[in-house]
Amino acid sequence: MTFSFRESFLRFRAFIRPTPLDSDLDAEMASHLQFAIEENLKNGMSPRDAERQARISFGGPQQSKEKHRESRSLPFLESLLQDFRFAFRTLFKSPSFVAVVILSLALGIGANTTIFTIMNALLYRPLPYSHADRMVAIWEIPLAHPEQRQPPPIAELLDWQKQNDVFEDIALTSGNESSLLSGANGSEAIRI
Repeated sequence: MTFSFRESFLRFRAFIRPTPLDSDLDAEMASHLQFAIEENLKNGMSPRDAERQARISFGGPQQSKEKHRESRSLPFLESLLQDFRFAFRTLFKSPSFVAVVILSLALGIGANTTIFTIMNALLYRPLPYSHADRMVAIWEIPLAHPEQRQPPPIAELLDWQKQNDVFEDIALTSGNESSLLSGANGSEAIRI
């Protein structure tokens, strides 16, 4: 279904200001009904039968009005507007329910935003190094404690750098060890 620009403009205008068009439609329908009654009176019917027969042949005025409104306006937007009005009327009848819904939405959106921000920073955004996807971590595992891993001593790292023919570069990173006060239990060592 295609509309010309003029028809689209007229439909939009009818959607925004339906009252003048409705009054014009009422006047036109009344004149058509009056014309049909006069025709029936000319054909020899009684005034009561002439009006009854004209109303029957004319059909229901409300159905005709609705058909005309649909043809001159934007039914999708009208339906959408009616749905919004109904939704707001329903929501304002139970403000506690609305508060729970809004709070639930706010918490859900906030949680999703937080999770996405963290995931974006950790997984999606590349590291600020060239070829970050080819980086590896090298640890030294002491024989006495194989469950622990630690960075190699500086002298060993310098030897690895001199003898390196596999990696593009070798660098040392180290975390700092700090104490975390945990209340009555004292302090606990953590790596930062």
